[in-house]
Amino acid sequence: MAVCAGGDSIHFNPTPPYFSMLTTFRSPYAVGKTLVLRVNRLGSKNALPQLSENVKELNVEIVDIIQPSTMTIVLQVKLQQEEKHSSFPTMILKIYDRQYSPELREFKHSGPATAETEDEFIAFLRRGCMPQFLLDYEEDGPWVYDEWDSPKREAYFNARSSLSHEIELDVYDKLVDMQGIHIPTLFADVRLSPQYAVIQQDEGLTEYTEIRAILMEHISGFPLHDIVKETPESDWASICNQAVDIIRKIAENNFINFDIKTRNILVRRGERESSYQIFYLDLENVVSAALLIMMKYGERERGRRMKKEL
Repeated sequence: MAVCAGGDSIHFNPTPPYFSMLTTFRSPYAVGKTLVLRVNRLGSKNALPQLSENVKELNVEIVDIIQPSTMTIVLQVKLQQEEKHSSFPTMILKIYDRQYSPELREFKHSGPATAETEDEFIAFLRRGCMPQFLLDYEEDGPWVYDEWDSPKREAYFNARSSLSHEIELDVYDKLVDMQGIHIPTLFADVRLSPQYAVIQQDEGLTEYTEIRAILMEHISGFPLHDIVKETPESDWASICNQAVDIIRKIAENNFINFDIKTRNILVRRGERESSYQIFYLDLENVVSAALLIMMKYGERERGRRMKKEL
């Protein structure tokens, strides 16, 4: 039986002097860099003919980094293809990466991931401690966060990132009729290999170390909070009414939106004067009531099942 409490792991001290002594990672998400995406599955309403069931891997180049950051890393990317004559639209790659998400880590007043904290997390996984952690987390919630050592904090970030990914995929699958009309079209659920070389060498840890991401439609436009400077006053009522209608349609599908903000609503100009199309962009905090129940009890059973298999 693996020992998952105590042990030789050091306790996490999120103060600047502590981090100055450690080896922090440079973010791999920079403009011009190429990322290799493994296709886990295509979206329910895949609108790109270039993506088919036969495509297992995609190379994309980072065109832009979307700011401000959220709990995820949002990149504008373009496909790299051998066919020079082919024209592919730019897309959005939303990455659920616990290591490089500033808002996720700052949310719990944590510093950046380092080689040292990653080594401790790897040892934690190799000892088979993740199933027990998931059980404890389901029982206690994040309220005991201050008592956790470094590996457990990284385990929490991993669980939180995975949960956000599952939530957003669930929303896109259930709102497939709204894709391309009121929300972006989901092209594919993809995976990235971990950036840390030590993790890459241990395939047995893939479930907890691979990086989840979704590839979706890029929509040009301006956020709703810029409506005053972008449109005449005569158009404001129509635009706002459309935004309210979209939020209502999402709610009518038994979803609860925990993050209704004007920055999440994009306004795209139509071809005709004073015509606009409204999109709701950030769905990671839109959760179905049924999924809330499933997550509460399903993850606990998953942890118990995995623990028995060890």
